[in-house]
Amino acid sequence: MNNRSIKLGQYLAALIIAALPLYYVKLTILHIPTNVIEILVLLLFIVTILSASKDRLLKIPYSFQIGLIILGIALGCIVSVDHQAAFGILKGWFVVPIVFFWCVNALFGVEDIDIIGWAALVSLLSVSIYALLQWVGLIGATSSQGSSVVQYVSQHRAAAFYESPNFLAMYLAPLIVFSYGLLQTKAIKIWWCLLVLALPVIMLLATQSRAGVLALLAGLLVLIFTQALRGGAINKKTSIMVLTISVVLVSIILFYRGFDSDGHLFIWQTAINIGARHPIFGIGPGQFQHYFLTYNDGTSYFANLSGYAIHPHNIFLNYWLSGGLLAIVGFIWLLISVCRDMAKSTSRVTIAAWAAIISVLVHGLFDSTYFKNDLAIIFWLLVAIIYLTKNEMRTNPLGDPH
Repeated sequence: MNNRSIKLGQYLAALIIAALPLYYVKLTILHIPTNVIEILVLLLFIVTILSASKDRLLKIPYSFQIGLIILGIALGCIVSVDHQAAFGILKGWFVVPIVFFWCVNALFGVEDIDIIGWAALVSLLSVSIYALLQWVGLIGATSSQGSSVVQYVSQHRAAAFYESPNFLAMYLAPLIVFSYGLLQTKAIKIWWCLLVLALPVIMLLATQSRAGVLALLAGLLVLIFTQALRGGAINKKTSIMVLTISVVLVSIILFYRGFDSDGHLFIWQTAINIGARHPIFGIGPGQFQHYFLTYNDGTSYFANLSGYAIHPHNIFLNYWLSGGLLAIVGFIWLLISVCRDMAKSTSRVTIAAWAAIISVLVHGLFDSTYFKNDLAIIFWLLVAIIYLTKNEMRTNPLGDPH
């Protein structure tokens, strides 16, 4: 194994993490639509093949679960009404992120996790700074955001370069939780940690995403109480402060906007009805709005929801509709397996990654948190971290990863 090549692969993976929003930079190569992040993952794949050991290359964690997910989504693509869009989603939201997951597991050891952590923090802060500049009016909307972002800007909601503030919230929440968990070391003062994460939290609040704030609260709760159960040395004052602030912020957001103002209940009911008609293979990825429109009842309420119902606003319903029973069974099996692996470790890194996944899942109860290029890579990155650290730190609770 060539150490220089391994380091090159690790730094390339870190670059991908830090520069995830670059997937908005679109390219076409040999008539195949792609983006900057997909090109970087392809380069990472080549570096991994050339540098990692044969044992690491042949080892694919959670292979059965991944196989079920990919097979289910592929079958969903076949039965979909828009094959081009469906297979594009299969490539961008499943194959590429899973290849990235495989590369991280082949290139990284537990002693290298700090590289991932710093890259995630750089990404979090960079996106937050851009969101701040956009929120205060110093940066306008991008061409990829479309006209809908004007409505959000008029509502004083931060969206950064995403099509919706909710996408920004889905990006920020798990990375805030993960970064907070990593920064809790004896070498880093707690006030410095809170200061670093203050801007991302403010930008998350500026999205006015209720689900985003609930996801942040859930992740922090899991992080703090899992640390307590593992016997970690927790700053009690900080924990109390974080919990208090979180509860207050959630209360403000929940009362600031009505519960079903976005028609979630109607969208969920329609999604279940669609799934009941296509229970085995689903309808294919990216096809929800097409089927949703077939339930048009001619009312203004439905007309207002039709543009918003691009997806079923629930990660589990989205998996089921996108890839049928195989995909949803594979996804749930994956979550159970990851949870079991998390339970084997007392590492602060493992706990931080698991708390971030909980944040993704809680937000996923109200939105489709996985189904976007950057969000999918973040999810598989967190899964990779848990797998890499699952057997570490049994006798050194919440210490440094090396």
